[in-house]
Amino acid sequence: MTGNLYLTGFSGSGKTSVGKVLAQRLKAEFVDLDHAIPNRAGTDLATFFAEEGEQAFRTLELDYVSELAADVKSGKPGKVVALGGGTLMNPATQEHVESSGVLVWLRAKWSSLFERLLCCDDRPLLQKAEKLHEFISYNRPFYEGRLPGYAHCDLVLDVDNMTPADTATAITRIMDCSWHLTVRFFERTHSVLCDSGLLARTGQMLYQLGILPRGQVWLITTGNLDDDKLPLAKIVKEDLESTRQEVRVLRIPDGEAAKTIEQVTRIHNAMLGAGTTRDDLVIALGGGTVGDAAGFAAATYMRGIDIVHIPTTLVGMIDAALGGKTAINHPKGKNLIGAYHQPKAILIDPVVLNTSADEYYLAGLAELVKYGCISDISIIEECEANWKDILNRPKWEEKWTRDGWGQLEGNPWSLIPLMKKGLAIKSRLVSADEREVTGERTLLNFGHTFAHAFEAASDFKIPHGQAVALGIRAAFKIGLKRKTVTVEDVTRIDNLLGDLAPVDLIAGLDGERILEAIKLDKKRSKDGINFLLPKGLGEVEIFTDVTVDEMKEALVALREQ
Repeated sequence: MTGNLYLTGFSGSGKTSVGKVLAQRLKAEFVDLDHAIPNRAGTDLATFFAEEGEQAFRTLELDYVSELAADVKSGKPGKVVALGGGTLMNPATQEHVESSGVLVWLRAKWSSLFERLLCCDDRPLLQKAEKLHEFISYNRPFYEGRLPGYAHCDLVLDVDNMTPADTATAITRIMDCSWHLTVRFFERTHSVLCDSGLLARTGQMLYQLGILPRGQVWLITTGNLDDDKLPLAKIVKEDLESTRQEVRVLRIPDGEAAKTIEQVTRIHNAMLGAGTTRDDLVIALGGGTVGDAAGFAAATYMRGIDIVHIPTTLVGMIDAALGGKTAINHPKGKNLIGAYHQPKAILIDPVVLNTSADEYYLAGLAELVKYGCISDISIIEECEANWKDILNRPKWEEKWTRDGWGQLEGNPWSLIPLMKKGLAIKSRLVSADEREVTGERTLLNFGHTFAHAFEAASDFKIPHGQAVALGIRAAFKIGLKRKTVTVEDVTRIDNLLGDLAPVDLIAGLDGERILEAIKLDKKRSKDGINFLLPKGLGEVEIFTDVTVDEMKEALVALREQ
């Protein structure tokens, strides 16, 4: 190992037991801080805390972790390290961990922790109790104080039903994925995994994440993904059933037709008829509209049932599945009825990128460019350098394996690291501002004010991502007028997004209807429309003083290209 593998979690989560197994399998040294630090002082943990106190332990803990990080930076082999339950409360210690390895959170329910710790007497800060509710009451303040540190993990596993050997296996297999990242929402923190062929390992991966087993699993998808020509639902269902899950498949319409109160009611009726409980699971397999409808159904069924997203379109993979937004449409506008409901996990298989129509693939690329516009100019630069390969997808019939990628005329693997870059930006923003209160998450709406208006004015015939591409270009027109961007900035964005969404898509739309739709935008406040405009490339800012005349001029300038 080139870096350390750190294990964190509350007392009883299994850090020591799992760490020993992992170290043996990885042929690495194992360090248990709760034993190593007192050993240096020639005593045991309980005696150290009794005689020296917690603060003295935290000071030595910082020194020890600093040494571990320094060893990595000097080129020494990585170690498997079981952190103390409170190690990450110190920001300096947390920084050393983040800079020198991968952090895995072993998460367990209170009932599991209670059962595991009934006979333990070597946890000096743990308050024991004879009843579960007392155990929770006594220890919750310690747990909640440590949650922010746990949530800084690179990977989270729910270990309630897993042995140490199972957990070690899960960690090594997940680490073999192309990439993974964590969406940090304290107790609702969850992982995003990306790997070729992951679709066919859905059941296995959900077991390794600790999300399965469940009583029932509802696989909500569309007819297009559940037929002989494109049997994606069958692939997922068979792997789930191989893990002895009861799987029920429910098909909903493609596209915006899925996002109606009638379809959500249909999902609820099916669940109620089957006796589905809050302990069961929904899996959304499809594009962004499937995730929206299934997510809203899950959020509102019995006040919330767990959901896993398996997006099959680029829009779903790099935008819609992450962030917890769920919604259906209303005759007055798009996504006006909805809820925030974070998933348990998101699984991304890049192999299925070619199963969607070209317009949906191009639509997803617009969202990727958006991330570059709002936060990271390197995304735009890498898109410009690899645009031809990214646009040229291999055919579904061609060989989709890692070994075969280099032989294909188009090489979408240049897209895969960009997907992670974009999702990392979105993850950071939504973690800081889940419900768009402080303003960080609002940045993700760049281009969406015009985009939603284009969609509404076209009766939702324009795909969302392509509407976003046009919306971003319109925002740059206003920015140019206000001198927040240069002509060169506008040209670079037009060159990228012009390949994705020609202005012909909005040529026949009623301008007044577009402006009326903007007035209904969800992002309006008492001060006006919260309009995002670019400030160069890689940064945007919220403006509330954009006038109707500016919007009209931007539409004219866009249509004239």
